[in-house]
This record gives sequence, C-alpha cells and structure tokens, in this order.
Amino acid sequence: MATPITDPQASKPSDLRDPLFVARSITAAALSRGHIAELVSGTVVALQIKDFVPADLCRAAMARIADPGFPMDRYDRARVDPPIARFGPVLNEYKEGGGLRSDYWDDIALARHVWRTWMHDADPLGFSISRLSAAWQGRLRPARISGRELFAGAIREINNGALIHFDDVRREYGHDLFDEGAPVVQLAFNVWMSVPPEGGRTHIYRHQWDPADSASRSGYGYHRNVIDGEQEIVLSVELGDALLFDPRYFHSVDPSPQGRRIAVTFFLGLNSRGELIMWS
Repeated sequence: MATPITDPQASKPSDLRDPLFVARSITAAALSRGHIAELVSGTVVALQIKDFVPADLCRAAMARIADPGFPMDRYDRARVDPPIARFGPVLNEYKEGGGLRSDYWDDIALARHVWRTWMHDADPLGFSISRLSAAWQGRLRPARISGRELFAGAIREINNGALIHFDDVRREYGHDLFDEGAPVVQLAFNVWMSVPPEGGRTHIYRHQWDPADSASRSGYGYHRNVIDGEQEIVLSVELGDALLFDPRYFHSVDPSPQGRRIAVTFFLGLNSRGELIMWS
C-alpha cells in the first residue's frame, strides 16, 4: 500500500494546492506497473521506493566506488557549480549543436568496460533495471541514436547540493535526437549507494519551465524566485532507497555537511510505442 508523503512546508492554503502534486512511498515488493503508470499519467509526481536495492549489494558496490582507482570524474566546473562528481557519460556534457560530440561513443565503450570490470559481481544497475522491468512487465532498453544504444546508469555524487533546475531532453535537444522520437514523458530514477547522516534532501517544486524563467537563469540552474510560493515536496532517503519522479518539475538538492551522497541514476522515457527507454 502506498503511503502519502506530505508537504511539510506548504505555502498555499489547502484549497489552492494541486491535489495531483503528491509523492507516494511504497516498498520494493509492492512496486507495480500501476505505480509507474501513475507517474506517467501525472496523477503522482514522485514515487519513493523503500529498500529497492538490498543494503548488502549497496555496500558491496560502494566499496568499489570508494576505491581510489575507480574513475570518478566531475561535471564541467564552468557549467556545474557547486561541483558534482560523476562516473559515466551523460548527454548534457557532450552537446554539440543539436547533437552529440563524437567522443561520446568512445567514452560509452570505456564506461561499459569499467563497469563490467569493477561491478560484475556487485551490480546495482543491473539489479535496478531487472526490478523495474519486472514491475513494468516489459523490457527497459537504452534509447538509440542512428541505431546506436546510449549509455544509461551514471553514478553521481552530490555532496554540495544541486541548484534549482529541471531536466527535459526535448527542450535541450529538440524532437529528433532519439530514433524513437522525443519521449512522451520523462522520468528520473535514482537509487542510493551512500547516504549522508544529515542533509541531502531532494526538493520538488510545482513549477515547470516558463519562457519568463530565462531571466532568472544562474549557471545550469535558476534563482529561487522561479519557485517562490509554489507547492513543494521534500524527500529524505535511506541506503538502498530509490526515487522515481518527473524531472520536468523544478527540483534541487540540499548540501550534506558530512558523508557522501552517491546514487546510480538514469532517465526513463515513455515513447510513442509504449516502450520505456533509458539514457543518462
């Protein structure tokens, strides 16, 4: 049974709040196609899935990620500040005109080799995709460009917080990037391998991009005035928890004063054929 997650800092009177702007908390065993359909249809904005990846698997994966030899990188500091560490190629780091730089494909091959080498017997990504596929009752597959499969399954370490921003591949790349066409709906998936003892909360605001927001752009994010007065969902997670939500809503992450906040993450898109495709 889904547990509603309340809005502890609601700034609107209850009669002015959107009743569909809600989050639910469920157990991993309860996750079903119906829950994902609720997200796709917009009757739920976020789904927090408790114990999605077993704690032992998270700790085994984290031991590999924490190894000094594991090749964590950073987003381009000129574009992403405060800094965010990552592993694996992500589309918005390779944008060139309306497409991708050619080195994206070389970096995919390297990332897949590293993942197989380091995570072959402790693979939270493969576990997550299998669990989501079982719930959806259909295969999740990578999105394609010119027949080539994109990378899905980046690792992100957000210890210094993330600015208020949104994610929408249609607005960033237009309608023709993927062979499947622009997704009808985009969702973000995160599952946490390490959670700090305090801080690191995710905030989701009931606001999607408006042309007037361009005046409030700050780096990759936006000033707080774009979401002032909006409904807000605040989520805290524990080791192994997953979060599925609509990232077209503006969202942000609180800084973590201590400890590491590390998640395996990718996007899901529902295409016009009813398939769920993935990319990072």
